[in-house]
Amino acid sequence: MSWWDEIQEKINSGDVLYTPGRGLQRTGKKPFRIISKDLFKLIITSGASNIPLEKQCFDKIEEAFSGNPLLWLRVASLHDREALENSVDKLIREATGSQLARGNYICAILEYCELVRYSMSGNRKGIEWIQGSSNSKPRLPQSLERKKQPSLKGNMAGKEEFNIAIVSDLHLSQGRNPRTRRYNLNEDFFFDGQFDRFLSYLEAESERRSRKWRLIIAGDMVDFLQITRMPNDPGFSLTEREKEYGLGTSLDKTVWKMKVMMDGHWMFFKALGRFLSTGNRCIIITGNHDIEWTVPEQQKAFREEMKKYLPRDTSDGNEVVSSSVEFCPWFYYVPGLIWIEHGHQYDGMNSFDYLLAPYLPNSKELMLPGGSFFVRYLFNKVEQKDPFADNIKPTSAYVRKYWLKLLCSPKIMKHACYFLEILRKIQRFEPEQLEELRQKNEEKIQAEAERFGIDLSKLEAIRKRWVPCFIYNTSKLRNIKYFLTYEAGKTYRKMASVIQKQLGVKYVVFGHTHDADLLLLCSNGKAEYTNSGTWTKIFSSNPAERLLRDEQESVFVQILRDEKDRLELMKWRDDLGRGERVNLFE
Repeated sequence: MSWWDEIQEKINSGDVLYTPGRGLQRTGKKPFRIISKDLFKLIITSGASNIPLEKQCFDKIEEAFSGNPLLWLRVASLHDREALENSVDKLIREATGSQLARGNYICAILEYCELVRYSMSGNRKGIEWIQGSSNSKPRLPQSLERKKQPSLKGNMAGKEEFNIAIVSDLHLSQGRNPRTRRYNLNEDFFFDGQFDRFLSYLEAESERRSRKWRLIIAGDMVDFLQITRMPNDPGFSLTEREKEYGLGTSLDKTVWKMKVMMDGHWMFFKALGRFLSTGNRCIIITGNHDIEWTVPEQQKAFREEMKKYLPRDTSDGNEVVSSSVEFCPWFYYVPGLIWIEHGHQYDGMNSFDYLLAPYLPNSKELMLPGGSFFVRYLFNKVEQKDPFADNIKPTSAYVRKYWLKLLCSPKIMKHACYFLEILRKIQRFEPEQLEELRQKNEEKIQAEAERFGIDLSKLEAIRKRWVPCFIYNTSKLRNIKYFLTYEAGKTYRKMASVIQKQLGVKYVVFGHTHDADLLLLCSNGKAEYTNSGTWTKIFSSNPAERLLRDEQESVFVQILRDEKDRLELMKWRDDLGRGERVNLFE
């Protein structure tokens, strides 16, 4: 078997490998990821660049060793002169005719596949092949074998050069109408300029600290259900219900809504495009208001649209959006450090029974939870009368306080009756109808376990804590009672403790509640639960709560990757141009 055949067998798209640092010290490791592979090349990403590693590069190195199995090859030549003899870079340039230096990456792949080993000659790093006795493939004596590098299957987030910033619950919807320059009454996000300056701050910190950022949006970046504008020339059919309550959830309609949202928040996405073009990355986690991100075609459409918002001098927009934007349908995880998810799976009003395959049986429409029905058929109409109703949290608090006001509005009562009629018609599905969805959900959970290098049994133990979606699994009366009495805080603190014990991470981060929170999970202070609050405005009718509510807005979680990996819960101060710690009371 040739070296290239072995590489094809052992290397998979999504694998993360590491090049040893100077002197082969493990603290100097530099990560890179396998983006794709075919019969003739691998494509890797390192930093903001995609780099091809052609088959002939590996063939050339194997040929050199075949003629002299005791050969020692220096990995890299100096980049400011001709490639030195007896170097991997020299062989690569001969094989490809390209001056691109790729020796470190190719040697890391060869070592990962146990074909060569790194060694030092003086202060120069090289590779060597010690002939094995069992076959012609080079093998190392057991005493010299180094521990195999872990493959994180796309995690890209081990001890690497990225700091972490986490935001959640932005709830972008239609934004500012480009024609009228006015906001829709359902809009909750008015902070495009502030977010632009926040990203500029992260970029400046990146320069100051010589380390790029991984921006993680932990759910509800977009509120698809609150995008209710109708297209003039849609190219798809519209029902009378859609004309009254907004488009449905088929792919063509959700892509159209996404483009409306991006047009209305052009400043936000131009800032994000600039942020990505400088080598930073963005991970988007699915929330209950943007479950549409679980659909691969929706992700592809977003990447394609994002190219319009990149700086004009971007040389390769395809490369930037493909390597810098990622989607996570459930969670994001860094081994030993952090678990991040939105959190709606522990709230029966907003959970999905099949989160990673959230479709209605035998349909291209999404299987929405009760909270989504409430937004679409009732609360969007309430906001037409009271635009900031959705900014009082929890929503049940608004309903309890202003129920008389709602009853006195004939229009609101009309929509309330229609909402109740929709709930009445919802049927529970038969088990055989759901079997295909259950299987797809399980397959995708297994894929996420492999992607992040998590033991499947541990991930299943967490999944079993999901709360079944009430609207399909409980009585309508229990749905209403739960909505009016639910308090989220204790639920998420308990769940964070469960996850921390399962995975041994230092930090567990949720969003969803819009309440910034910070809590020690163990007495030694070595594990914490954090809630990332929101970037929407939160109101309170109680003057005593207003100070506390102000602390929930424009919140971000920051982790600077150093020997301490310390987490800070911060509030963006636009007047100061920096973040400050969130003030919380015991």
